[in-house]
Parts: sequence; structure tokens; C-alpha cells
Amino acid sequence: MINNNFLANSGTMGLVVLELNRKKESRLLVAKNSFHRSGSYIGSSIFRIILYGDDTIDVLSTVPDNTTAFCTGLHFEDNMFYKCNGCSMVIGSLIDVYCLNRNSTILRNGTVIFEDLKPGVSQ
Repeated sequence: MINNNFLANSGTMGLVVLELNRKKESRLLVAKNSFHRSGSYIGSSIFRIILYGDDTIDVLSTVPDNTTAFCTGLHFEDNMFYKCNGCSMVIGSLIDVYCLNRNSTILRNGTVIFEDLKPGVSQ
């Protein structure tokens, strides 16, 4: 996503919602975009990105390294965010990134059901 202008947009979970890594690897380049006076009512105000680990990896108990990289491939460069906002008293940011197991549950309204850490996994 390169060299776009977004002006006075609004959404409910972000203006740009992407679900990546259903394949082994995904790559995303977001560069030289302008976001002016944009916002969201729930969650992130601009980007909501969902990445998935490999079928054989539990992302909650595995530390990524050179042989088990997962939830990678995002590159943001030279973007401009001006007067972007979210709903008051709701946690949010410009960019929300989720790293999930492939069998994680996402409800129709976009709510992610977070899994509990297994016993013995440091927090």
C-alpha cells in the first residue's frame, strides 16, 4: 500500500483491516501514505492487522527465532498521521497488530477471543 491519501474517514475497527499469513509467509509494505482527520470508534483508528503463526507453532508459548519466525513481514515507512483519533475511554492506537494461533476465534463483529497462556509459560 504505497502513496495514498486518506482524508476525513471513519470506521469501527480501523480504516484498513487486514488478515494476513494464512499462507506460510506474508509481507506488507505501507509507505508514503497520508492519513488526515481519520478515526475509529472501536480499537485502532487506522490499521487493524491480524497475523497467524504456523500450524505447528503455538504463538503463546514459542519464542520466534531464525528457524521459527512467525507473525512477521510488516514494514511501515514514511507515513504521515495528522489529527487521527479514536473513541475516548476505549483502548486504541493508530496501528493494532494481533499475532494469533491458526485456530484462534474471531467473532463476526471482529472481536478476537484471546487464549490464556498455558501453565509454565512466563508472562
